[in-house]
Amino acid sequence: MRAPLAALLLGAAACTHLTPFSPRALSGQTFSLRAGWSMALAVDGSVAGHRAVIRLAVEEPLSRVTEGCFEVSPETVARVDTGVPALDAGPGWRARFVEQVVAGEVRLGGRLLGDVRALRDAGADCELTLGSEVLIGFVLEVSPEARTVTFHAEMPSPPRFQSEASVVLDLTLDPKTDRPSLAVQIDAAGNPLTLPMLLSTAEGTVSLSAAAGRALEGSDVVGRSLLPRSLALAPGWVLRHLVVSVVGEHAAGNQEGESPVLSGVLGADAWGHFRALIDLRGQHLGLYRRPPSVEGGPGPESWTHLSSDSTPKGSLVRLISWQTLDQGGQLPLEPAYVSLKHCRVGLTLGPEDPGASLEVAIPWPGLEQELPECARELATVPAWTGELDVASSPRPCSGTCVYAQALDTGRTVCRCSSQGRLLRAAATQAPPALPVPEAPEPLDPPKAKRPTPH
Repeated sequence: MRAPLAALLLGAAACTHLTPFSPRALSGQTFSLRAGWSMALAVDGSVAGHRAVIRLAVEEPLSRVTEGCFEVSPETVARVDTGVPALDAGPGWRARFVEQVVAGEVRLGGRLLGDVRALRDAGADCELTLGSEVLIGFVLEVSPEARTVTFHAEMPSPPRFQSEASVVLDLTLDPKTDRPSLAVQIDAAGNPLTLPMLLSTAEGTVSLSAAAGRALEGSDVVGRSLLPRSLALAPGWVLRHLVVSVVGEHAAGNQEGESPVLSGVLGADAWGHFRALIDLRGQHLGLYRRPPSVEGGPGPESWTHLSSDSTPKGSLVRLISWQTLDQGGQLPLEPAYVSLKHCRVGLTLGPEDPGASLEVAIPWPGLEQELPECARELATVPAWTGELDVASSPRPCSGTCVYAQALDTGRTVCRCSSQGRLLRAAATQAPPALPVPEAPEPLDPPKAKRPTPH
């Protein structure tokens, strides 16, 4: 395993007792992702007995832990030079010199990993981010259907399904930090640009630097959200309903001294539409998808997978749609084993590409304050069924949301993904012409090749 060279350890404790971190505790293990609107890699775990959100971040050279994981100030084992200027350079920038501490008794799910050295971050909640110095030893397999991440010691033998299409994209690891990037083509107005972007597994959103935004739009669009005609990961691997935010240069993934200069961050809202194999050591990103549906007959992309699990407070509902939803859709949820008298509930989807997935809690936090009787009734439902309606209009909510409606008053409460809100804002600024024209083939596409079976 190659160690990141981004940091200089300026001082270390003379003697610190560690429970050795064991990569073998992860090899072959599968973990469920936390509920949410995207496939960003976050799982439940613990640090020193405290419940923790553990994020898997191939984009972070070194692991990080928040102060909320410690009852007393942890021992500093080193001071790390992050390469960031000492002066505050705006949002997203961190102090140049950061303390490295020991995150003890780290558990991922029910697996004890041991102690992890991590940079100390502010934060009242307990969060541990495992960086590439840990993850570079594994191939991460991410399944949008099951919403799981699996750690492999070696590249598994693809494909899982004989009918899956696949592509392997080359990753470029920064020589100083091991931060992975890849070439992505974005077409905003009929003028496709191929841009190097940081691959992020802990972030859900896709963002561009101010310079990339100006190149695409011809004006300063910092702080805005764009609806590009297409985002191509490879020829034929195109997303058409992705919202892209434009941020400052440094918030888009650059750090001083990095090369090449990155133009943005490619989060899980893009690569999470596919089954993914992320191999930092081999410098590859493998993507797998179902074939297109057959006109006039059933096909894999016409499938909508809905499942649910009972929880002590209600249920978790998971959805993945394999069809293109140019106009969105609605999925009313029907309770299993019980009946509802006061409330109805369901999902709405904004315009989505195939492979869109989500997981939501029913009832969700905050619903008890807004519709208390409805929340109490929904908490008694152990499982849900339903069918997606792509023609329904009008819908209770705009965008990708979960909604509840009180039957006696008709009041509807929506909880929506942040991308749904961005989508509405972007549509207000620059409504796209309909129908959306086909994007041209990439001019300078990322290198793609067929995977070699192992």
